[in-house]
Amino acid sequence: MTVAMGRLRQAIAAGGQGYWLRDARAPATLIPGAAPGPVDRQGLVRFDLKVEQGSIAAIAPLGTATEGPSLDGGQVWPGPVDGHTHMDKGHIWPRHDNATGDFLGALTGCATDREGWTDADIEARFEFSLRAAHAHGTVAIRTHLESFAPRDPASWRVFRKLRDRWAGRIALQASSIAPLDRFQGADGELLANTVAESGGVLGMVTRLTGGVHDALPEDFQPMLDHFFSLAEARGLELDLHVDESGETGARALIEIARTAIRRGFKQRIQCGHCCSLSLQPEEFAQATIKACAEAGVSIIVLPMCNMYLQDRVPGRTPRWRGVTLVHELRAAGVPVSVASDNTRDPFYAYGDMDMVEVYREATRILQLDHPIGDWPRAASATPAAAMGLADAGWLKPGTAADLLLFRARGMTEAAEPAAVRPRGAAPRPGAGRRAAGLPGPGRGAGDRSRLRATSPEGPMLAPQRAAFDIPREVAYLNAASWSPLPKAVQAAGHAGVARKAQPWDWNAPDHAAQIARARAAAAALIGAAPEDIALISSVGFGVATAAKNLKPPRGSRVILLAEDHSAPTLEWMQRAPEGGFETEAVSPGPDGDWTAALLAAIERPGAPPVALASISSVHWSDGGLVDLAAVQVALRRQGAALLVDATHHAGILPIDVAALDPDFLIFPTYKWVLGPYGRAFLYVAKRWQQGVPLEQTSYSRKGVAAERAPYLADLSFAEGAKRFDMGERDHFISLEMAAVGMEMMAEWGQAPIAAHLAMLNRRIADGVSGLGVTVPAERVRAPHVLSLGFPRGMPEGLIERLAAEGVHVAPRLGRMRISPHVYNDEADADALIAAMQRALG
Repeated sequence: MTVAMGRLRQAIAAGGQGYWLRDARAPATLIPGAAPGPVDRQGLVRFDLKVEQGSIAAIAPLGTATEGPSLDGGQVWPGPVDGHTHMDKGHIWPRHDNATGDFLGALTGCATDREGWTDADIEARFEFSLRAAHAHGTVAIRTHLESFAPRDPASWRVFRKLRDRWAGRIALQASSIAPLDRFQGADGELLANTVAESGGVLGMVTRLTGGVHDALPEDFQPMLDHFFSLAEARGLELDLHVDESGETGARALIEIARTAIRRGFKQRIQCGHCCSLSLQPEEFAQATIKACAEAGVSIIVLPMCNMYLQDRVPGRTPRWRGVTLVHELRAAGVPVSVASDNTRDPFYAYGDMDMVEVYREATRILQLDHPIGDWPRAASATPAAAMGLADAGWLKPGTAADLLLFRARGMTEAAEPAAVRPRGAAPRPGAGRRAAGLPGPGRGAGDRSRLRATSPEGPMLAPQRAAFDIPREVAYLNAASWSPLPKAVQAAGHAGVARKAQPWDWNAPDHAAQIARARAAAAALIGAAPEDIALISSVGFGVATAAKNLKPPRGSRVILLAEDHSAPTLEWMQRAPEGGFETEAVSPGPDGDWTAALLAAIERPGAPPVALASISSVHWSDGGLVDLAAVQVALRRQGAALLVDATHHAGILPIDVAALDPDFLIFPTYKWVLGPYGRAFLYVAKRWQQGVPLEQTSYSRKGVAAERAPYLADLSFAEGAKRFDMGERDHFISLEMAAVGMEMMAEWGQAPIAAHLAMLNRRIADGVSGLGVTVPAERVRAPHVLSLGFPRGMPEGLIERLAAEGVHVAPRLGRMRISPHVYNDEADADALIAAMQRALG
């Protein structure tokens, strides 16, 4: 987030329940009625906007307001509306992808995955999508729900639960989706009843079970009339997947419109995709469009998904964008919207429930510019109207101040990811906490990534349980002890063992590449250069290496954390008597604030000078989080060094050694970065890279090689941190396992991981709040480690009792330490809560 946007958010927050946003700019088409000022060539108008009690109170001519934060001509848009999604099958790509990339491959992948769905699985993925959409500013969503099994409508059960949970944040609607023939007979009646009882919309796809969208079957019209009759009998609206193919024989759209006209259908109808229309003969296409306009059908276009799936032929460049005739439809008076459609499932491998991305890509794919006209409504007011949400998608007094604020002043800038999206001031949960920051005018492409907040409303990683071999009945919440190995890491280990079984196939270039890969993977997690990373065996090895080079002066202090783990403490305690320095173990106050205690100890008047702080950045027993940047500032004033044990930090929380500039930083792989025992990595600041390693090895020297004589040709040390590499660093079995685990963590991203784990721990903390346990305040604890205190002592046998129920946590210094990881989901958290309630309630 830029400094300017940060200040703007602070100013908005300071405004309380009422404030002006001065000098805003928006597409005039999003403001109903007369524009509040002159409209420029891009269709934009400048104005002042007043917010009161979380609603837009006024839109006034520019200059009306005399106080309040200024947007400096930046744009304001209403919260977008996503009218066509598939949230119950989102994020299954890691389990079942699309082997061929085409429509049939998508059907196959989804059908295979659907066989293993449970309510808990659907809920975890569904809610993740809701959180992502909420963080991106979306205010209303319609999702299609897989309805192939009307006698066990799992997706509908989850929908009803989440619709209630998210009420006030996202208006959530649902439509059934199943092939047309599934609505015949008793199952059709049952499915229609489920939709009606759930307050849903009746939806289907205009193909038959096992088929694709091509020429209509002979009995298509009777089945279509029966489908309409199901809706009419229950007063249901329709939302249909229509002609999603490049087959010119796929002509269901015109038959739907004609059927609606003939039957005098009274409810709203929305049709999605309609891809084949753009390939139909011109006369037929125009007749179809005319029928849609007469029937009052709305069209919703899914440009990213359609361009991904349609006209895909191996080895051939696509000739067609896969989209329908949006300009011709709108010219005929047919409402046209754009939407996300699928997200990271076999129908579309990408996406993040971000309607700004959807509108941006739609503009490019569908050419919704030159002129822009009313097209901004396609992501807001138009889908809102199709969903019966009359006030959503507009900038007008009386509507909720759910706004997207852009730094962008022009439409070509706004079409880029260039927004910060705070919510309007008040009344609903999560207000004012959206943070998806993107670059504004003049900033480089390298800045175009969203800021992933760790708040519960921020985008977060979906549970990655499928990447691990963890039975569903096991709730393993003990990553801070040791993490399970992902299947990919296990495979790397098996491959390494096979290499050792046949070492003649393993050569020096392969070996060098593997070492470089692991060094680079470790460096990426902490913002280091690979040449500053040493390959070591443990945190203790790294601390001993640092101690061989760091010599605290006599009469000085080495600052430790009280009850910190043995690795960063015992080395200095052992050396203190002989070295003539003292160690000071710092304890937090009653509030559990380790940072405040450290700063007070470092700067305590009259105390011996500080030479070094050797500390964990996250305390292993209680999850207490140290503000390393603040501690480093205090240490620099003393001329002291900083050694960081980042065991419980690297991979989960952001750390940038280039900015922090510690002297040494160490982390192992067997806990949070999903690797094996016996592997750790040591960052060595360049000012220490002329030091002496703990072990003397051939590769720590410039000219010691078995291939030539003399063997000890050049005994000067190698450049960079590799001189500190441990002996037998070339254990290629564990080295590749470590690299794979770290690369997986980097791909998932620190902030999305932390957001997911924070959500789980917050859920647990809320769930056990009435059980007589204490929970550290969020401001002093790491998001991924939750430590429960027991004022009267932990009940004997509690940990074992939980384990007997399949819930695994750790006892640490009289507390219960809970440490979820990427494989955990809400079902695991709820299992712990339920077990705790049974044990303590």
